[in-house]
Amino acid sequence: MVRYAKSQVTYDALLLAAAEEFAECGLAGARVMRVLRRAGLSQGAMYHHFTSKDDLARALATSRAEAWHQSAEVMSAHSRGLIAIDRLCVGFSEQIASDVRDRAAVRVAHELESGSWRDPHEEWRSAIVRALQQSIADGEVSESVDTHRFADGLVARACALALASGTELAGAGHVWTEAISSLRAS
Repeated sequence: MVRYAKSQVTYDALLLAAAEEFAECGLAGARVMRVLRRAGLSQGAMYHHFTSKDDLARALATSRAEAWHQSAEVMSAHSRGLIAIDRLCVGFSEQIASDVRDRAAVRVAHELESGSWRDPHEEWRSAIVRALQQSIADGEVSESVDTHRFADGLVARACALALASGTELAGAGHVWTEAISSLRAS
C-alpha cells in the first residue's frame, strides 16, 4: 500500500510539473529535463510511469478529460438548454483560467496526434450538444441549428481565448453570452 501511495504521488507530481511546462512552452517547446527539475524527480521516475513526453501529454489530457466530464455533469445537473450552455462555458472558462492542468490540456490537445487518449475538448463539446438538443426540444432554439457545428465553434473560440489570454479567460463571459443569445428562437 505504501509503495502504491508513493508511486501515485510521483505520478501526480510529474503530471503537475508537465502541466506547468506544457502551459508555458507547449508540447513542442517542452523539455523532459525541465519537467523533472520542476517535479524534483529523476529520469527513472519519469520513465517508470511514461514512455515519452508525448505519453506524458496524453496522460495529462486524458486525466483532464475525465475531470471535465465530471464537471460537465455537475454544471449541467440543475439546468437545461441555454442556461446549461452558459453555465458550462463559464464553468470551463473558470477552470481553464484557474488550473494550470486545464490550460496545459487545452494547449497540448491541439498539438497531440489523435490516438488512444481522451480529448478534454470532446467532453465540453458533448455537453454543449446535449444542452443544445434540450434547447431545441424546449423550443428555445430553432431546429435548423447545427448543434455539432455550434458546439465546435464555441469550444474552438474558448480554446483560442485560453491559449491567447491564459488566466484572463474567466473575464470573457460576454463572449459566451453573445454566442448563446444568437441562438434564441425568434
